[in-house]
Amino acid sequence: MVRTQDLVACHFCAKQINVKLPGNYQFVSGWAKNRTGGGAHGISLPEKKPLFACGYCVERRSKGLAAQGVFEILSPPTPAVTPASAGAPAPTNAAYDDRDMLTHVCNVCGSTNAPYGIGVAVRKGELGLWYCAQHRPKAP
Repeated sequence: MVRTQDLVACHFCAKQINVKLPGNYQFVSGWAKNRTGGGAHGISLPEKKPLFACGYCVERRSKGLAAQGVFEILSPPTPAVTPASAGAPAPTNAAYDDRDMLTHVCNVCGSTNAPYGIGVAVRKGELGLWYCAQHRPKAP
């Protein structure tokens, strides 16, 4: 029998997952001791976050098959400033901050006040491109 407290939504696709089943992931951060030959040992003093994801979503992102990487979850966005003359804009200029809130910056000027999103489908992991009022693309 599945307990309701063990069912949560996947952080990336929002599908219901059982956190007690093998193959699902929980976001953990901590300290890793470097090895002499390179790499690191296991995480010491782990901090478990209440973020869970299904194995499918994590594996796709770790292989670079999704629009957003695993390690962008808790990182504030860096402006994906692309001058209009440079051609193609950045693939996304949004990320999740340390409170798990979606934040975004203007794709043109880097302003943190960028409420206009294009190509956004958060449940699919597509964070789209964001613009401030001054640089908002005009409708055709």
